[in-house]
Amino acid sequence: AHSSVEEERYERGSESVAPLEATGAAIPGRRRGRGGQYRGREAGARRGFYYSKMIKEARFYNKLDNLKVQCHLCSHSCKILEGSTGICGVRQNKEGKLFSLIYGLCSSIASDPIEKKPLYHFYPGSRVFSIGTVGCNFSCLHCQNYSISAARPDFSYMQKITPDDVVSLAEEQGCIGVAFTYNEPSIWYEFTFDSAKLAKKQ
Repeated sequence: AHSSVEEERYERGSESVAPLEATGAAIPGRRRGRGGQYRGREAGARRGFYYSKMIKEARFYNKLDNLKVQCHLCSHSCKILEGSTGICGVRQNKEGKLFSLIYGLCSSIASDPIEKKPLYHFYPGSRVFSIGTVGCNFSCLHCQNYSISAARPDFSYMQKITPDDVVSLAEEQGCIGVAFTYNEPSIWYEFTFDSAKLAKKQ
């Protein structure tokens, strides 16, 4: 019941951003920013682009009366009116069903030294593939990634990615694993779960 993915495309100009391809270090149309992350407005915002929103029915919710739903993905347990989103801003009630608006959409990726992660003496000297999207169910005043954690699915840096791409890019970058990071990864559950299952097989 929760397996279908639907793509909605919104025209914002005369050109379109190509889906993220597993092409190794170079991702078409994107330039690496500080820390090796791909965050390039030149990929679309200055020339116009198509915003693709990948819609997937969410997990961990139940239906209420009057087309309301209640999300149980995190401790907020948002009760969401039809047409609205929860606190995270990326899970929307559409006609009495809850959908993730960010399945297969990433805002930032990087090949990071493992030492950047909150781990102690875990494969020292290795690298980990870091990937994040937008939205968050926290509102930390000290958030260093506020520009993406407070963003919404129409964020200009967004690129399409598949779970297969995550694994392929991690392997091509010589990474020992995948870290879902930059914003709170639990709100991206449907995508991180699918990606983690594939990564574990490798």
